[in-house]
Amino acid sequence: MEGQSSNKRKATTEPELHTEFNALVVEQNVDVRLAHKELLRLAGIRTCDTAGNGQEAVNLHLSGKRFDLILMDMDMPDDDGFVTINKLRSMNVRSLIVSVSGPCSQDIVQRLLKEMPIDGHCTKPLTVQMLEVVLHKFGLKP
Repeated sequence: MEGQSSNKRKATTEPELHTEFNALVVEQNVDVRLAHKELLRLAGIRTCDTAGNGQEAVNLHLSGKRFDLILMDMDMPDDDGFVTINKLRSMNVRSLIVSVSGPCSQDIVQRLLKEMPIDGHCTKPLTVQMLEVVLHKFGLKP
């Protein structure tokens, strides 16, 4: 869908700088979901919710929850990361969204960053250092 950027909105405003940031981990595998939540805690994020699939993430937002950062697994059944990200952006969710996937080529990562309304990408397995780089890049960590 080259040339159609009207629905490819990334976070349009910087997250509000405050002492407590909230994150959402969207990941189907419960062990990975809990590991990512723990990595975020170790990286300094104290408030972190989780969702086991894309619809749960959408429902959290529909219930009024807001997040500074969303880690979105791209490979989930039903509403995968691609579908979920587009739904969230169509709901005017302005959170920073970082896609998370298994190893893939640099060409695929560049295409993902270009074509999806995301703010960054991380390849599994995540580490505290990887998350600290992301947090620092977006001003969520000094």
